[in-house]
Amino acid sequence: MMSGLYFFKSLIFNPMIVPDIEIKPTIEGFRNGEDELLNKSIDIIEDSKKL
Repeated sequence: MMSGLYFFKSLIFNPMIVPDIEIKPTIEGFRNGEDELLNKSIDIIEDSKKL
């Protein structure tokens, strides 16, 4: 099994990090100038602080 971070169908290989949340940017987000990957990452971090 190969692990890594997938970003725009390219692979950055890192055997120590296995992604457990898949986030895909959308065309609509790109057109609106939104960084959906960053926004989702911030949401996950903020939610983890509430626990």
